[in-house]
Amino acid sequence: MKILALSDIHGSYKAMLEIVSANPSADVIVVAGDLTTHGSAEEAGQALDHSPFTPHQYPIGYHSFR
Repeated sequence: MKILALSDIHGSYKAMLEIVSANPSADVIVVAGDLTTHGSAEEAGQALDHSPFTPHQYPIGYHSFR
């Protein structure tokens, strides 16, 4: 199994998609957090909804409680 792990995206969705596209053999993609920079949980959810990560699951992260 090939796992592609990403973190600290901070709104750089284009770069994230380029990395994902460059690794088409990944069986699982793990985004370890920080999709946005001080964005809302809704904004992060919308980013995932429009991404190639389907199906996806996203738990509440550390900054969601601030």
